[in-house]
Amino acid sequence: MSERRAAECFPVSDFINEELKSRGWDVARFAREAGINHLFASALVKGSSAVPITKPVAEALARAFGTSHELWLNLDGSYAKHVGRFP
Repeated sequence: MSERRAAECFPVSDFINEELKSRGWDVARFAREAGINHLFASALVKGSSAVPITKPVAEALARAFGTSHELWLNLDGSYAKHVGRFP
């Protein structure tokens, strides 16, 4: 029987940064696309723990990147469980 390994989990900010890089966007463009202010967008990009991924935040991310808000909530929830921070 093979041993099970946990999947790697990453903070949402890592995914945001990958999206920004692949699209060639800076934080200002991200803020415009998400419909959020620049300071808030910057905090998301930096992965500030003061910015939880709530449903409205997930909806802003979905708006910017053309995904579902559930994707962002699930990514954050998986990471929270991985590091022992339960939503």
